[in-house]
Amino acid sequence: MGSQARDRQTKVGRYLSLGFMGLVSMILLSCALQRQYNADWPTLQRNSARQADVIDAPVPPLIEKWRFETQGRLVYPPVVKDGRAYVGSRDGSLYAVNLADGSKLWETPLEQGGLFSSPTWFQGLLYGGKWAPFYAVYAFDAATGEEQWRKETGDLVNRPPWVLVDEERIYTHIDPDRNQPEEIGVIMQAWDPKTQEKIWQQPVLGVPAVATALSPTHLLVATDEEMIYALDRATGEIVWKAAIAGSSASAPLVKDGTIYLASKTGFIYALDDKTGELKWRYQYPDASFSGDLALSGDSLVLPAGQFLYRFGLRDREPIWRFRAPKLITGAVASRDLVYFGCENHQLYVADLEKGFIKGMYRTGGDILATPVLAAGLVLVSSADGFLYAFEEGPRPKQTSAPGRNWQNRR
Repeated sequence: MGSQARDRQTKVGRYLSLGFMGLVSMILLSCALQRQYNADWPTLQRNSARQADVIDAPVPPLIEKWRFETQGRLVYPPVVKDGRAYVGSRDGSLYAVNLADGSKLWETPLEQGGLFSSPTWFQGLLYGGKWAPFYAVYAFDAATGEEQWRKETGDLVNRPPWVLVDEERIYTHIDPDRNQPEEIGVIMQAWDPKTQEKIWQQPVLGVPAVATALSPTHLLVATDEEMIYALDRATGEIVWKAAIAGSSASAPLVKDGTIYLASKTGFIYALDDKTGELKWRYQYPDASFSGDLALSGDSLVLPAGQFLYRFGLRDREPIWRFRAPKLITGAVASRDLVYFGCENHQLYVADLEKGFIKGMYRTGGDILATPVLAAGLVLVSSADGFLYAFEEGPRPKQTSAPGRNWQNRR
């Protein structure tokens, strides 16, 4: 073979090699850009541990994909399962909405304002508590909206029952009977999911002021008597109870054997799930927490009136705070971003690391419920009666310098 032929072969080999390397780079980049969206959000704050976190969620700029209209205010978040969103409206109905296009799949009219909580999806059924005119737990077929059963829980407690479900039990609370001591606020109960028959019951002081949660072995109940109880899931026995300074402002959040809780007096608590022993607590002297927590890596995100705080669990120190024009509702988080609504009609998306705002998206009413991150969408319940679905919009051709948040303070 002549030298010119060898040179040509060498060049061809180089081009092929470069082309192959370029193809590999494109494949790797494509894989890197593939978002790890979670498909479902079947209960309040994503799961029964109330962690309110996902790996990936839509990144600003966002655009509105669709909006679904009801005839009443939306004050609770939807839940999501298998391509459907389920949401209750103050018009008295429970709705199933197609996530693909925002069309109505079914509507079930209920009495007296509809459900008074987010529903919980489990094994094809939707569970929720309401007042109708007595307090009751309801179960609906998620495919059709048909009511499967209802069970009355009382007429004394001035809030509907919270409902949690696992493979073996339905957990809720009922009013105490007349023979209970006056200080007993509710009777926690577990029912058989098939028969709704009582499995166990346990009286507790006070009334659950926030949603209950499940750890691997315990039902966690924070009451307005400044207590948190850990009940054995199988027997209902009180394994431990702990006093906190002020009423709980958040549902218990469970992660790796630790229970996190925020109080209206500005405390963050970390309790051992097995024993209830206080691991640590931290107080923001000027804060009054006012909603459920969100977890992202080694950080907690906490709403407190007009403020949103990020707290570092590793160093147990504040990282940043953001001040909104009006009351902030609860937040949810991905590994990079925080999503929260406000009573100024705005959905905010903030950078988790620094706290600056990366996007604001307006709805037609106050946002009183935490957003939901599922199936590549950000779902927002608004007091204007619409359920909004936002998705990622086209990426800008030129990126500008990161936004500034003049209200952040360390």
